[in-house]
Amino acid sequence: MLGDGAFITPAGGVGYAAIFDRASNTTDVFKLSSAAATSIGTVAGVATGGVAVAAGGKLYLTTLNRGSGSVLHVLTA
Repeated sequence: MLGDGAFITPAGGVGYAAIFDRASNTTDVFKLSSAAATSIGTVAGVATGGVAVAAGGKLYLTTLNRGSGSVLHVLTA
């Protein structure tokens, strides 16, 4: 974890960042390249780790949410 709420996941020439926004209690997910950072989506809760990259462009991210506990999010790269 970097600083106060950012996880970086390298993945074959690109990377993914999961950045927690304390004010809104959400985690923003970005695809990183040498040219740009592209938003993939925003999910509720605080990320417990980095993005897991799977075949077929699927991304998995687990967050902790007040009241509902641990939640698995499936995103598309």
